[in-house]
Amino acid sequence: MKDKVRVGFIGAGVMASDNHYPTLTELPDAEIVAVCDLDKERQAVAQKRFDIPCAYSDFHEMLEKEDLDAVFVVVLPKSVFPIVSACIQAGLAVFTEKPAGADLKEAEKLVELSVEHGVKTAVGFNRRFCPAIRQGKAFVDEKGEPPTQAFVEFDKALLGESPVYDMPEHHYPELSHHFDAITWLCGNPTEIHFEGRSVGGHCLDLTSVLMRFENDSIGFLSSNFTGGGRTEAIQYHAPHRSAHFTVPLQARLLENYEETILKSEELAGSTEARKVAGYFQEVEYFIRCIREDKDPELSFENTLVSMRVIDVILDLFAKGKTHWKA
Repeated sequence: MKDKVRVGFIGAGVMASDNHYPTLTELPDAEIVAVCDLDKERQAVAQKRFDIPCAYSDFHEMLEKEDLDAVFVVVLPKSVFPIVSACIQAGLAVFTEKPAGADLKEAEKLVELSVEHGVKTAVGFNRRFCPAIRQGKAFVDEKGEPPTQAFVEFDKALLGESPVYDMPEHHYPELSHHFDAITWLCGNPTEIHFEGRSVGGHCLDLTSVLMRFENDSIGFLSSNFTGGGRTEAIQYHAPHRSAHFTVPLQARLLENYEETILKSEELAGSTEARKVAGYFQEVEYFIRCIREDKDPELSFENTLVSMRVIDVILDLFAKGKTHWKA
């Protein structure tokens, strides 16, 4: 491996510019050698701000001309598949923001392509790398006993709003983080009980999901897009140990009624949002996996389960059903 992982970056919007570009620029073992964006103004701003040698409007041209080790793709979900599939077929490692495709079929095809071409991949599920959440999970798992229960809550005021990125539902763009969190904590679900309804008339606004997993743990996920603000919380339990997360700020750890508070700012040694929320850590981890030739836990294959669960729930809602069993 070269001294630095040579990265081509496709997409120069706010998410990428606030989180991924500055992280890659800061890492000593990575360098951004090219930026690509259809918007010439955003392209120019990113190139100047992060001192990137080359800029392109056509990602095919970038892939052809640049000597790359990896590509970061942070674009709208409906643009993910053609771009990422081209990068995979070029033999490059790929990091993309969630969701990894506009629907389950695209995500499954990207898994198939990544396995066929033997490339490393990652989806940006940053909750896994939020410092307080990652250490809190390690605390609960430390004794080696399987989890008993997890609870994930996500509320966001979206009533009457159309889904972002021209998607048919809120679930893929808004809830993929949270379904990934519960399956990361508990594993593969074997049974799902679902209740949900539309309040605004065109989207699934209220979702309550009770799940049983292969390890016999139980999970509950609640989402509400009708309220007045935003709330995100996670609970994770095993025999005699618990972790309660206020995402992304802190973890409250409990054992024998004794309490320990972990704060992400203190663990990260920074107040920067990208380090408190895990964006820095997930990118650093992926670059390390490339350099050390390790399979990322965030791979398309490993994170596909969250997309499958969302697909099951949307299918139940469309058919007026409430139960699924593997």
